[in-house]
Amino acid sequence: MTLESDGDVDGHTLTPLMLEGDKAEAGQPDTALYAYEWYNGSWFGIRAIRTPEFKFVWNPGDNIDELYDLKNDPLEMNNLIKNKKYVKQRAAMVMLLKQELKRVDDPALTMLEHHGKAYLN
Repeated sequence: MTLESDGDVDGHTLTPLMLEGDKAEAGQPDTALYAYEWYNGSWFGIRAIRTPEFKFVWNPGDNIDELYDLKNDPLEMNNLIKNKKYVKQRAAMVMLLKQELKRVDDPALTMLEHHGKAYLN
């Protein structure tokens, strides 16, 4: 199979991911950052972070946040955001989301810093 470049592009090739499977780049954490702004004309402003073990979804528009244990619940059926057994994991995911928002200079970081404090206690 021969791949030809069609010019300058932003981002990275996904070819190694498709050929080698789901691996993070060497020395990088295996995370995915999601950002959803608008849907059907309504503002959501959702930000989410995923690791192989957990997914945290911050919903600033309606304050119903989500935390999923992807190892035990890969279909994301059981929202653990208020489960006291997951306080440490929730706090870690909030911190990871904050780091990623800072890294990409996302203006939503200011809102998360105010909103996310409740999850860090």
